[in-house]
Amino acid sequence: DRIAAEGDGADVPALQGWRRAVFGEQALRLVRGEIGIKFDKRRIAVFDL
Repeated sequence: DRIAAEGDGADVPALQGWRRAVFGEQALRLVRGEIGIKFDKRRIAVFDL
């Protein structure tokens, strides 16, 4: 919720260190509307918008 509300300025563990590389950058891109997510053959897929 804080990433969605505050964006890159959110003070959350998901935007620090290795967590940012694993999850945070994708979360920020999703909030900015650069990527989307969908189910594809029973798996979650990320795609560019």
